[in-house]
Amino acid sequence: MKSSDQYNTKQNFSLLLVGEPNSGKTNTIMSFPDPYILDVDRKLGSAVRRAKGKKFWFDDPYVDDAGKELPDIDRWKRAITCLKAAGASPEVKTIVIDGLAALADMLVVHIMNEALKSEGKKLDRLRIQDYQPLKTLMTSLIMGLRSTNKYIVVTSHQKADKDELTGRLRYTLNIPGSLSENFGGFFSDVWATVSRPGPNGTVYELHTKPTGFHVNLGTSLALDAKPIDVTNKSPDDVWKLLNTSIT
Repeated sequence: MKSSDQYNTKQNFSLLLVGEPNSGKTNTIMSFPDPYILDVDRKLGSAVRRAKGKKFWFDDPYVDDAGKELPDIDRWKRAITCLKAAGASPEVKTIVIDGLAALADMLVVHIMNEALKSEGKKLDRLRIQDYQPLKTLMTSLIMGLRSTNKYIVVTSHQKADKDELTGRLRYTLNIPGSLSENFGGFFSDVWATVSRPGPNGTVYELHTKPTGFHVNLGTSLALDAKPIDVTNKSPDDVWKLLNTSIT
């Protein structure tokens, strides 16, 4: 039994970071301390160029240790192996999955391959009974990462669907099954990156509270409800805006 003064709040900080392409998601993850990045989207280049001198670690889950391209059926296992190594590393303070949709695609291929091995059935899509293991494996991964006592950040694109009753657009995660609606519940925080035209060029913002566009946002931190302007800010500058609330 432990007393309240021993409770580690940092271990509970886990962030689902949603946003459109080129809205600043990857730039935001570079602000976190000593990040390890599972480069599932293979789009780190521009963020690394902006974060000159930033120390980070990364893996490409599409290749093995020798740099040889892996077949589709081996990529999910490779991703899990890389994430476990990052979780065990004392140097890594933040674990990042960039991005969720591509990782979910790897898991779908893995589940279909398992069906082929166990049932002799070659699938071209998930069956109804396959969505439960997809949900179980994906949520188990996130909860396992949260138990490492590191900062956890997962980036995701969204998809827009028109509500048949209201005619309004609904934004959900670009992943299959019910996880598209409720995956955010497995994180302490859900934020959005937003880019919009400004008088002097593109403005980049972090939104941590619900807006008309992102209705499922929320934060466990003492952050102002108004958007956080991160335009032209370095990773260190962005971290200064966040770390007093996180640490």
